[in-house]
Amino acid sequence: ETFIERLANGSNHLVIVSNSAADPARERAILDHLTNQRVAGAIISTTVIEDAAHIAHLKSLTMPFVLVEMFVTFWHGGSPS
Repeated sequence: ETFIERLANGSNHLVIVSNSAADPARERAILDHLTNQRVAGAIISTTVIEDAAHIAHLKSLTMPFVLVEMFVTFWHGGSPS
């Protein structure tokens, strides 16, 4: 049991792990599916942080999420360097 699982279990939540294999289209499909299933939230470690369309997709999600292990330089506008 990981730290995140322990926290989730304490709040009657389930941890679901998915892997997009660094495929942006698969990642979008997974996130859309989770959103449609009305999950409580997501912890996302994406490899697609320099693609404005992918960032726009993340910003359009209706579920709460946290991005981990990355820094997105143009989250609030602009374009990738």
